[in-house]
Formats: sequence, structure tokens, C-alpha cells
Amino acid sequence: MLIAHLPAGYPVPTAVVGKEAPNAKSCFAAGLLGSVCLDLDIFYFYLYDNQAHDHHTYWTHIPFYWLLIGFLSMIVSLRWKNTSHVFGIFFLNVFVHLILDTLVGGILWTHPVSETDQMIRLFTVPTVYEPKLVYGFFEGWMLNMFIHWSFFVEVVICTSAFAVLTKKHFAKKADI
Repeated sequence: MLIAHLPAGYPVPTAVVGKEAPNAKSCFAAGLLGSVCLDLDIFYFYLYDNQAHDHHTYWTHIPFYWLLIGFLSMIVSLRWKNTSHVFGIFFLNVFVHLILDTLVGGILWTHPVSETDQMIRLFTVPTVYEPKLVYGFFEGWMLNMFIHWSFFVEVVICTSAFAVLTKKHFAKKADI
């Protein structure tokens, strides 16, 4: 996924939390953060790792660690009133991100249980353009993604999120 993680994170808190909920804004912010926080490792990927490893092999893209962090967060949230649903929406969108990356990016779903760490992906993007070369403004791996059918799925996700946002915006104006 290149462009759809943030838009995919928008409908989840919108559907789960009503605008009258006590922590509606916090839930919404947590949902959006949960949908993109995994890809903050991209800074490490480009600035320190020199693109030596697929960033989907970093701990931020391994479900086991998010399950562990989620479990510990839920225990901590028992101490503070009205925070469990904020954590819950955050982690729901973390897993939406992981599922979307499983489409073509690959995720280590069986790590650390399996002896062989194998990226699980549903489809493979064929290499038409050399991934490391730059063609105009884009690297080859990006062009390969743009011409693959899975990019259309990203466009549909973005369009759907925009439709939900627009509907919500016009519903607010109608209430005024």
C-alpha cells in the first residue's frame, strides 16, 4: 500500500464511535494514528538502514509485537476510565494496516512462532521497471505498484473515505 493507509483508517473510528461518545475526538485521532504509525519506520529505512532490508521486516510490521503491545495497553487502560475504546480503535487500525500490507507488501504473520520467517502476501507485483532505478520523478518499484491492479484497490479505499468524509461534512451543514 502506498496511499491508502490513512484513508483506510478514517471509516473505522467513524463507524465504531458516535459523535456523542465521551472520547470521540481521541478515538478518531487514535484511529488515524494507528493506521499510519507502522510506516514511521520508513524514516529509519531511508536514513539509517540505507534500504538494506524490506521495511516490512522491522518490528513495526510484525503482528506479534502489536498483539503484545495491545495486550499491555489494555491492561494499562483498566487503570484509566474511558480509555480502553481509544486503545481498541488504535489497535484495530494497526491490524487494518497489516491486513492491507498483506495484499501485496508481505507481512511476517508467523513470526516468532515459525522457524522460517516467511513473508505472507496474497499477490506479487510483477517487476516491469527496475526497482532501484529512477524514471523521471518515480523509482521503479513505485511505477510497478502504480500499474498493478492493487493500486486501483487503494484508489477505491481513498474514494470511499472521501465519500464518508463528504457525507459527514454535509450532514453537519444540514444540522445547522
